[in-house]
Amino acid sequence: LRQPASTIKPLLVYAPCYQENIVNLQSKILDKKTDFGGYCPSNYNDKYYGYVSCKEALSKSLNVPSVKLLNLLGIDKSKQYAKKFNIQTNQENLSLALGNLEKGITLQHLASCYSTFANQGNFSQAKFIKEIKDENGKIIYKHIPTRKSIFSPETSYLINLNLMDCVKNGTARKLNDLKYQICAKTGTNGSKFGNTDAYCISYTTKNTVGIWFGSTNDNLLTNNCTGSTYPTSINKKILNFIYKTEHPKDFEIPKNIVKVKLDKNLYDKNYETIITDNENYFDGYFIKGTEPTKTTLALPNIKHYKIIDNKSDLYIFYDKDNCDGVYIYELINNNKNLVIQTRETKIKLQPPNGNHQYIITPYKIENNQILFGNDYNLPPITTINSYSPNKWWEE
Repeated sequence: LRQPASTIKPLLVYAPCYQENIVNLQSKILDKKTDFGGYCPSNYNDKYYGYVSCKEALSKSLNVPSVKLLNLLGIDKSKQYAKKFNIQTNQENLSLALGNLEKGITLQHLASCYSTFANQGNFSQAKFIKEIKDENGKIIYKHIPTRKSIFSPETSYLINLNLMDCVKNGTARKLNDLKYQICAKTGTNGSKFGNTDAYCISYTTKNTVGIWFGSTNDNLLTNNCTGSTYPTSINKKILNFIYKTEHPKDFEIPKNIVKVKLDKNLYDKNYETIITDNENYFDGYFIKGTEPTKTTLALPNIKHYKIIDNKSDLYIFYDKDNCDGVYIYELINNNKNLVIQTRETKIKLQPPNGNHQYIITPYKIENNQILFGNDYNLPPITTINSYSPNKWWEE
């Protein structure tokens, strides 16, 4: 029985908060040093990141956001989930968010808990002995696994996305070159004197792998042994052995998971989750019914354009994507001078001799108002009109 450290966060903090609709993957939390009535948790290396999403907070295993979420969820509610996992705790302190269990948990039990997310939210405690036969081959004991539903398939999938990001961008990055979907969480237990426990728990749709580094005599580990170092490296070796000939399948997306495009500018600036069709977006995942309903107007844009310059005439072609037409400007002395406004997709210009810089700006009419898109700077051109002898005899 060992303290699970940060590996407890998905089980007793994040998944319960997603299940209870307290937060979602995209919810922002302020990560800064915080005093919770005398309890002041610290992040690793005492580093803080300001406002971060739940997805990033778990991926980087930030301690303060985890304690904040447990504070929102409530210790009693978290302990109810612990009981469903057969995790024993009478903890009344927010340190539960960081794996502070009185008796601890075995690695086998911890791996069983993580397999819940791969099994659509159903928990089944693994056993080492499947069956026992006597000398005549008669089965005298057979383990019959029982499944208990703890989380919805949708909550489990959100955790899967969260822990896939932990592999891609977080503390389990040593696994990020594997060619299949893999979820993982690391954990490190220790004090200012050194580390005592280091974990990496990974799972696919087929297997769960749990690695623990530590000493049964509570001897300290080497200073460079954390969950993200040796345990993750060993985990990877085991995964490579298991999937040497065949890779596991991808995680199935539950029907009630909604994927939407979220405006990245508004999210980064104001922490708002607003649906958009604009180009600067990122994918957001929600349980159906919790997705945002507010939308931004999609700016008009052009996907493809080309220029044909035959030295005397200039032709501009473009594909209408989300626009009604375009404005063509010429940049003269850093000022935009309107040349033409048109709905045509083939535009002919006859500029005089010299160097020219044109700008094309898409527009559309929305609610009787004109909405402009971003400017597209066309490549500089030089026009040379051939000499025409028209009326030379009149000179």
